Amino acid sequence: MENGPFGSKNVIESKISEDTLKSFLVGFDLDDDGASKYRWSQLVTKITNVIHEFSFGFHEGTSTENTQTLEKIIEAANSIYKIDEFQKVRDIYQNNGHIDDELDNKYLRRGEFGELILHLILRDHFNTRDYGVNS
Repeated sequence: MENGPFGSKNVIESKISEDTLKSFLVGFDLDDDGASKYRWSQLVTKITNVIHEFSFGFHEGTSTENTQTLEKIIEAANSIYKIDEFQKVRDIYQNNGHIDDELDNKYLRRGEFGELILHLILRDHFNTRDYGVNS
């Protein structure tokens, strides 16, 4: 597939592409007033499309029944965020706290959301095969 399995190349653009350095950013369009507007809603759609594959890999197969699509997306998202540390981080931020870089518990600084976006970039921009988090 020219644009990858999730078609994110129109949303996540490659800006630097050298042998040892790659950079990506969310693309933008011009609105009716000529102002730049990032493609946030399209990014959210792409992320939603990749959650199931990221969470479950191929161990559940490569397709989902049409009648189970939303159920599988919810199950996949829940599997990512059932992690105890994620719950602790959520509680910290909801209570106006913050996490320092010097924090001893490295698991409180986990980045599942960043890993999900990395998975999307690797699949679409580098044509990697899916192995998912839990594979």
